[in-house]
Amino acid sequence: MKSTTLKITVMAFLAVSAFSCKNNETKAEEALEDAAEASDVATAYKVDTSESTIKWEASKPTATHYGAVELSSGTLLANGGEIEAGDFTMDMNTIT
Repeated sequence: MKSTTLKITVMAFLAVSAFSCKNNETKAEEALEDAAEASDVATAYKVDTSESTIKWEASKPTATHYGAVELSSGTLLANGGEIEAGDFTMDMNTIT
């Protein structure tokens, strides 16, 4: 009786494990496809990395943390005063 119960438990565990695995690759591909694209008439503005810093805030129920990270490069695309797209690279070695 114990071996039958053990076999059923193992089979149930394997079945649940096999069906609970999800393919997250399609979600990553969808996110890339949803990225903003600028129109052909958009003007590109290069980020001044020496003057630019991204400030961040992280919180949990018991505390809040603040810091900054510098940009390695970046471009902002705007059309008629409205931002259409941008591309920024952060230097994670500078995070505080």
